[in-house]
Amino acid sequence: MLFRSPIKESREVSVLFSDIRNFSRLSEMLPSADVADVLQGYYDHAAKVVRRHGGMLVRIIGDALLVAFESQKNLRSEHAANAIRAGLLLQSTARSYALELERRYPRRDLPPFAVGTGIHTGEGMVCSMGPDRSSEMTIIGDTVNVAARLEARSK
Repeated sequence: MLFRSPIKESREVSVLFSDIRNFSRLSEMLPSADVADVLQGYYDHAAKVVRRHGGMLVRIIGDALLVAFESQKNLRSEHAANAIRAGLLLQSTARSYALELERRYPRRDLPPFAVGTGIHTGEGMVCSMGPDRSSEMTIIGDTVNVAARLEARSK
């Protein structure tokens, strides 16, 4: 699995980067407690999609998700296909969640709830980053950067 090794290892992975659209506007329109509930509700749904397709939620970065996929057999086509399926299902999940939010906050004229997604396959460095006890396992490298740029371009 992705984080089975010690401190640093390069692997071929498919990286999915997903970001909630109009999140700043949404957070301006709701109390902080409601914003936290909205995020937690979406993350609960999104995590199920990611796990169902063999992905590992590497990090939550504000309103964005960083997810990595790898194959047990190290087959590029397998983890890339799983990342694509998960990305498409995240779009569908966001549409369903948007309906849930409309019911929860009627007549609030909230921005439409949607997510953007970027996916890229290549080498990624799985490593522990951060000082001493604050370090966390993460994945870094150009593959992550490209996935994030693709997500940003999907707007």
